[in-house]
Amino acid sequence: CLGEDCWDQQYETSFALYTIRTEVEHLAGNYEAAEQPCRALIERGRTPREKAELFPMLAAQYTHRALYLDAIQAMRDYLNKNPREQHVALRIAEIYEENLYNPLAAALEYEEVLKKNLPAERWGWAAIHLANIYSGKLN
Repeated sequence: CLGEDCWDQQYETSFALYTIRTEVEHLAGNYEAAEQPCRALIERGRTPREKAELFPMLAAQYTHRALYLDAIQAMRDYLNKNPREQHVALRIAEIYEENLYNPLAAALEYEEVLKKNLPAERWGWAAIHLANIYSGKLN
């Protein structure tokens, strides 16, 4: 393991090694073990972009461990930093619908997504999903 001063003395190497460790643990299915280096990367990242790029990985780790509300929070944090990434908002709606079995929350998320400037294909997909929720799960 790297010493605490590694971040100050060899930032790029430290960031690369922690990123590799996070990815290897994640790919091996060790999602809980991947969380610690991922959080260290988010905490130590120097640029908003470096930090923001890690939230989807953190959210995936939570999702794989069925920590859906934590995953949603990580995705919201990412979306706040990257508002154009509306595919993340769609994923939040999917988690509410498919994993948390909360069609009302999913419908509210889809409604918000439909207010954004999306490519026609994604907008149509979200609209169809919302119509299906309204015609089925909320009746």
